[in-house]
Amino acid sequence: TATTEIYTLSLHDALPISYRGKCASTEDFQAVVEKHMRPDMDLDHNGHMDWFFREWVYRNEIPSYRLDYSVSDTADGKAQLALKISQQDVSQSFKMRVPVYVDYDGKLMKMGTVPIAGPSTFETSIKLVKHPRRVLINADDEVLATAVAQK
Repeated sequence: TATTEIYTLSLHDALPISYRGKCASTEDFQAVVEKHMRPDMDLDHNGHMDWFFREWVYRNEIPSYRLDYSVSDTADGKAQLALKISQQDVSQSFKMRVPVYVDYDGKLMKMGTVPIAGPSTFETSIKLVKHPRRVLINADDEVLATAVAQK
């Protein structure tokens, strides 16, 4: 996942160089992570990873997710995916990017991630090239969650 990549890069690259022989604080580590973060990780749109450290370092909320979806035919022979992802068991300030996958003939393909804030539901409709066998969220367990209910 993006967060794992940034974490690994920070631990193996910048952190040892910047803090060789010194103790690095959590804030120091956050500053290094923020230097390497990608734009899609900026959920607060402020160039900082406060949301991540607030949720995974300073607090211990673990979300649960539910996926509901339907796939219908389109006039041009493709497929229309109606997607609904619910996030529960978290505070209003909890934010996460939830990965979405489609299964085409046994091969999982990551479509991207969906940002969800607080206990809420994200709904969208996406045109696909063909009918997927199934649609999944968090298929590789990128997001720590107590439960992921798939349709």
